[in-house]
Amino acid sequence: MASPLPTLQSWLLGQCHREDAVGTLARLSLAQREDVEKLGFEAWLEQHVAGKVMAYAIEQVRAEYAACLEKLKSTGHSPSFPSWRVDRVVENASADAWARHRAEPGVSADEYVRRKRRELRGQLDKLARPYIDTCHWIRLREVVMNDPRMNARYVPVLAKLRELKSAGKILCPFSFPVFVELNKQTSDETRRAMARLIDELSDGVCLEPPPVIEEVELRRQVLQSVFGPGAPDLKEWIWTKAAWVCGQALPEATAFSPEDQNTIKKVFTDHVWSSRLSDLVEFSPTKPMPPFLEELAAKFGQDAKTYREQKATYQRVWQEEKTHLVGKLVRQDLPRIADEIWRQFPKESALAMNANSGKKKPDPGMLASVQILAAVHASFFTASSNMKFEANDLIDAQHAAVGLPYCDLLFVDKPLAHRLNSKPLDFGRVYGKPITGDPVEFLTWLEKL
Repeated sequence: MASPLPTLQSWLLGQCHREDAVGTLARLSLAQREDVEKLGFEAWLEQHVAGKVMAYAIEQVRAEYAACLEKLKSTGHSPSFPSWRVDRVVENASADAWARHRAEPGVSADEYVRRKRRELRGQLDKLARPYIDTCHWIRLREVVMNDPRMNARYVPVLAKLRELKSAGKILCPFSFPVFVELNKQTSDETRRAMARLIDELSDGVCLEPPPVIEEVELRRQVLQSVFGPGAPDLKEWIWTKAAWVCGQALPEATAFSPEDQNTIKKVFTDHVWSSRLSDLVEFSPTKPMPPFLEELAAKFGQDAKTYREQKATYQRVWQEEKTHLVGKLVRQDLPRIADEIWRQFPKESALAMNANSGKKKPDPGMLASVQILAAVHASFFTASSNMKFEANDLIDAQHAAVGLPYCDLLFVDKPLAHRLNSKPLDFGRVYGKPITGDPVEFLTWLEKL
């Protein structure tokens, strides 16, 4: 069923962010909302026609509104009225949010975010979580769109995924690498269709971006040095929702009182929890691979040439890559994390420092995503001389690094699956999880659920 088209008044309210005559009129309608309600919107507009500036703004509003309706009718979305407004996502998510959060002033925004994350982790712990690489999301999207290029083997896979998702048995989280690759698609129609499919099977749940996951793992490592095996695993901080796929951010509304700032942050968190990937990519400019990845791939290619000329072993390159990645993480984040934990747990930290005096420090190589990333890079570095390092190889390494430690199965492209399952990586055995690039094997795993 198609969403109802917006009224002229609701469309205008959606333009309050603009810094032109239309935005000025939109903010004026909000400031004079009592007059708008008393007179009616059209009558209120007519009051301002006498002014030349406002007359021009009203003329522009009507023209842009008409263009918006045409876009919505023909394509289902318009740049001036995005789908989250058409579908009333924000309104539905926050119908009672303001009153609810004002009634709990003692709950800080930080505590509320922690509560939402703990609830999300509790839900995910009960579900099977297959990680689906971008290449397979594309094949599944072709089934949805009845694309002539569709691979018939994916038809039963999609049917089974939908069946298990409806039965509350699985959830298919996406990731920052998937988000990056999704935005590379040149077709607006296929990009939006794939995003809607991911929303359907993920409920907007995604893994944090790689740098955030690495920081969580480092923090967990420090806590283990303080509390030992009983340290919290912090996995609730591995998962987030679509709006925070690039990292958590809360609004700093400093013009308001501290109490209202706290309420605004909690309401915003509710909006994040109802966010959809399809809203994020609706108007994303289609781009090639991010330039920094191309530059990094070129530098990796130079390193690979050096290692291959030296006939360096995989073990040597792996250790060097781990040292580089962990060293960067430790320099950037460890002092801050250690200081936070010391201030929060001074007694335990002091006891741990004395107990560990003279003992071997926790091995930073146990950072799961860093260890996997370093291992995949090393396997590329020591591959045959015919292999050229590409930017896509860096994305593949990130798929493995974020998906393998925290999901139950890795469904990636066949070359990557072969690399991850083969020596020297042998990750299928090391992590005790299926890694496959074959839709038939994936379907067999799903059917066993």
